[in-house]
This record gives sequence, structure tokens and C-alpha cells, in this order.
Amino acid sequence: MLIGCDIAQMDDFTLNLLSNNEVNAIDQDILGKQADRVFKDESIEIWARPLADGSQAVGIFNVSEKDVTYTLDNSQWSTNNSQFSILNFHPSVICGVRRTYRRTNARGPSHRMDADI
Repeated sequence: MLIGCDIAQMDDFTLNLLSNNEVNAIDQDILGKQADRVFKDESIEIWARPLADGSQAVGIFNVSEKDVTYTLDNSQWSTNNSQFSILNFHPSVICGVRRTYRRTNARGPSHRMDADI
């Protein structure tokens, strides 16, 4: 890992991010596949990459300057014509969601979830 800042001057957010074992495990996954951007609009970017255990790491990023609520819905991610088809989700699949930056689970597994980003 390369760090482009003075380690002695890091704030708590940066230190917690760089020392988060879950985030680092996704970054260092042995499959070694890079993420692809699967969605972009004026406020949200979604990136996804396959992991060695067969699961997917999906990052949802707010690229605007205001808070956004985004709805995760398996049905939109599984349509063959959808830009999300790379994720290969089936609409009936129930997904668990882990907030790795916060080290917490989202609500129980579901077909749909709203995320405040």
C-alpha cells in the first residue's frame, strides 16, 4: 500500500480507512481482478469486482456534494440489457450487504435496500 500523506498528520478517518482489515481484504483479494464501473449518474458511481470466493464486492460512491439515498434492487441488477448485468444477479437472489467502511451489516438479507450515502 502506498500512502501519499504524512503519516504523523493523518486524521482519524484516514487512519481508520487505511487500517480497515475488511477493506484491505477486498483490495488484496487473490483473484486479482480489477473493479469495473457498472453505473454512473450525476451523483452515484457503482463499481464491482469478482472475488476469489465467488462473491462480488460492490462499491457505491456518492460523487456529489450532498447526501443521497440510493435504492439497491436486485431486479434492476439482473436484466440482460442492464448496465448491471456484469454482476450476474438473479432477481430472486437474496443478498446480504456489508458496510465494510463502517464494519457493520446492513439490514438482514433482502431483494431491495435503501442506502444513505
